[in-house]
Amino acid sequence: MFRIRAATPDDHAAVERLLADSYPRLLQGAYPSPVLAAALPKLIRAKPELLQSGTYFLAICKRDDRILGAGGWTADPSRPGHGHIRHVATAHDSVRRGVGRAVLAHALASARAAAVRDVVCHATLPAVPFYRALGFVEQGRTEMELAPGLGFPVVVMHQTLSDGCWRSRGVF
Repeated sequence: MFRIRAATPDDHAAVERLLADSYPRLLQGAYPSPVLAAALPKLIRAKPELLQSGTYFLAICKRDDRILGAGGWTADPSRPGHGHIRHVATAHDSVRRGVGRAVLAHALASARAAAVRDVVCHATLPAVPFYRALGFVEQGRTEMELAPGLGFPVVVMHQTLSDGCWRSRGVF
């Protein structure tokens, strides 16, 4: 059992622990070891601007207040009505238990309430089936630049948000 709440700057250390625990385990085998070794120090950093945005959410275990998952969205300032799904992660021991799905559903509902009609995400290679199952459509592969000269392969995925219920298969 867990609850969803907005992240705050006070969650910085706990979110970084989640990312540091989750990403190395869940990305292992999907990327060559040298690519992963170079990318992980950038991927596991909690983004302060997300934590204070009001659009980044945490799944909190009701039993021990541990963060089980995180994720959110940001608006695209150059394109009204468009947003980006940001830094979604699930604790490795909570994968396939509805945590990621609940966090993403909450983020998409929040985006829809803010008049966002289209969202894009840069999915890690192992996350593509997760996003696809939740109604996202692949638009192609690219490299996300984590630092100058450090490209990280991702899949660009898109979803159009409807005015009614979330259109994903099996959700709501």
